[in-house]
Amino acid sequence: MKKIEVLLKSTLFILSTLTFTLNMSAQIDWNRYENNPIIDVGSDGTWDSRVSVPTSVIFHNGIYKAWIVGVDETDIGKIGYATSTDGIEWNKYENNPVLVPGNQGEWDEANTDHACVLIIDSIYQMWYMGENEHSARIGYATSSDGINWDKYIGNPVLDLGSQGSWDENEVLHPSVVFDGNTYHMWYNGYGQDVQRMGYATSEDGINWTKYAGNPVLTVGDPTTWEDYMLALMAVIYKDEEYKMWYTGGDGTDEDSKYFRIGYATSPDGISWHKNEHNPVLNIGEVGVWDSIGVVTSAVMFDTTMNIYKMWYGGLDGSYGRTGYATSSPVTGLIDESDRILPHHFRLQQNHPNPFNQITTITYILDKSQKIKLTVYDVLGNEIEVLSEGFHNSGTYSIEFSASNLSSGIYYYMLQISPKLMITKKMAVMK
Repeated sequence: MKKIEVLLKSTLFILSTLTFTLNMSAQIDWNRYENNPIIDVGSDGTWDSRVSVPTSVIFHNGIYKAWIVGVDETDIGKIGYATSTDGIEWNKYENNPVLVPGNQGEWDEANTDHACVLIIDSIYQMWYMGENEHSARIGYATSSDGINWDKYIGNPVLDLGSQGSWDENEVLHPSVVFDGNTYHMWYNGYGQDVQRMGYATSEDGINWTKYAGNPVLTVGDPTTWEDYMLALMAVIYKDEEYKMWYTGGDGTDEDSKYFRIGYATSPDGISWHKNEHNPVLNIGEVGVWDSIGVVTSAVMFDTTMNIYKMWYGGLDGSYGRTGYATSSPVTGLIDESDRILPHHFRLQQNHPNPFNQITTITYILDKSQKIKLTVYDVLGNEIEVLSEGFHNSGTYSIEFSASNLSSGIYYYMLQISPKLMITKKMAVMK
């Protein structure tokens, strides 16, 4: 179900006589966590009693850290903070919120929303959306601990476009990537009655230059799922390309219903290709917590588990809560023809499949090498390591017992190196 990253060097593809296929679903197929939502709204009268959705999540010093947009009964947005050891069970900071609207007359007096946070040289840097009664713009703040924030005195750092431009009315929803030299920002711009997506760069995170060819991503054709607006996005850089998960709306009920999440890629952050299978995360079933809309919050790649993790907002018409989804382990190659691959190893389909209690997994090594064979659940959690260590060339068969597992889909991965793996799917039926 997962999109398989092309992690092999180009030299591996010289052997054109070998037939193999790449599973291209890792960033487009998501497994919702069965106990969603994982972050609920606060009690009546609290700062996040109507909406509680993290818009930025990072993993730092063994802890997941999230900055949450909270909205109360007065529809005023504030930014809070939460931590987690596993990305699922969250503890909200007891003195939330940590960033609030400015004083009367200031540019962000009415609302603070959608923060993007990075840690660079031990300093937390935040870009956030601020509003007054006239417009929304983007500000900047810094912190030494992620809790106590100092707003930049020269805010906002990204202002409206000129009259008649595509972002003349609002700039909002920043997503920032730092490549070691340059800050790259993608943001939503509203103008001419359409909300689209623009791009800007900065050397210091404060002084931004908008791309002259903006917008870089626009709404879909009429009657499509995203013909009304583009909104919140999360951008990461991986495998020499930018990957974006974004929110699109079809305007079925103005901008409050039927938000869905799409996926796009770009080699340079400017020219984007929308995935043909969009949307990649759809609304939930009627009556559930995310039945009205799903919106992008944060996405990261977990290098330890080899999975993408997504925290997203779910809307039911009255409240906005946080859900969690993952992809299956990302691998280098899928050998669907069981032919010898360039690195001389094969993983066969388990037999029987589906199975009730016991199944046999067979793998073939055409040269001596170190391997690891692991079973995972659909959320990427490790179930069992079946074999690990140096193996001589040959054919190996291992029995796997599912006596302690519930019915469902599981994955088994044969790993040769951090970048070269094969994953196959198996089904337990009881």
